[in-house]
Amino acid sequence: QSVMYRIPEADLEPDGTGITSFAETASPQPDRRAWWFLVKDGSTAKGFYVPQGEITDRSDVTFKQDEMSGYEITVTAYPDDA
Repeated sequence: QSVMYRIPEADLEPDGTGITSFAETASPQPDRRAWWFLVKDGSTAKGFYVPQGEITDRSDVTFKQDEMSGYEITVTAYPDDA
C-alpha cells in the first residue's frame, strides 16, 4: 500500500482495532526508488532493473472471492545519474 499510494510506511500503522486507514493527497510526494522486474515464461526468465522509477498511474482493484486480485500499475522510469 505504501508504494501504491506514495504514503510513508510509518503512516500505515493499524489503529487499536487492527484497521489501517489513510487519506490520499491531491499532490503526493515524489517516491522514486529502484525496481527489479522478473518476467517469466514457462522455464525462461529475464530480469529488468530500473534504477529510478515510481508509480505514476494505477487502476482500481476489485476484490472477488472467486477471483485473483490484480494490481495494475504504471512505473515510469527516469534516467539515472550515471
